[in-house]
Amino acid sequence: MKKLLTLAIATLAMTAHANTANNNPINYNLINFSANASQKVENDQVNATMTKTLQNKSNVELAKRITETLNQANIIAKKYPNVKVATGNQNTYPQYDKNQKIIGWQGNASLNLQSNDTVATSQLIAELQNIMQLDGLDFSVSEAKQKTVNQALMSEASKNFQQQAQNLLPAWNAKGYQLVSLDFNEGGGYQRYSKSYALAMPQMAVVDASMPSQDFQTGESTITVTANGVIQLIK
Repeated sequence: MKKLLTLAIATLAMTAHANTANNNPINYNLINFSANASQKVENDQVNATMTKTLQNKSNVELAKRITETLNQANIIAKKYPNVKVATGNQNTYPQYDKNQKIIGWQGNASLNLQSNDTVATSQLIAELQNIMQLDGLDFSVSEAKQKTVNQALMSEASKNFQQQAQNLLPAWNAKGYQLVSLDFNEGGGYQRYSKSYALAMPQMAVVDASMPSQDFQTGESTITVTANGVIQLIK
């Protein structure tokens, strides 16, 4: 997810004062460029999706069985308070024969898991696979960690922007520059380590309760902050 933060560098009053003092109206000698800063960060958040697909001739019975599965899954999840659990998508649709007559119903429901505790999440997934299937698994940088890293990268991107501005002066025979505007584009370089799992097992198969939990390798993401700005050259 990308966020755009705009930093107002000068108010209209300050700009007007600077223009009068330096006799440099902001309508010429303007250069728009960008500089960025990046950092590789270890993913500290695991996101998983558990699903259940069922079939039944009665849509009422189908809905009942799906509800029972989700209730049972929530009971299991309560043993892992460090894992956030949220009900995901639920769908029910009819099945037809060749004459377009309804002969049954199929439904599916999902449960979304999110946590910074990879061990607890792995154990919960292993236990839930007794009644559901693991449909998706990915790793990312948590919001709190992103915020901390972004703050540091904003400072680094600012310094890189200033250095780039200084480097441009000789090419334009300029004595200096004034900063007109600057904004930061955060998160443009996120790269998520991800995996997807579709377990090939019969829908009603029972998984051994002693199934070991998986030792997750969370990987890394590259976070980038880009400073986009406009400067006015002073000659």
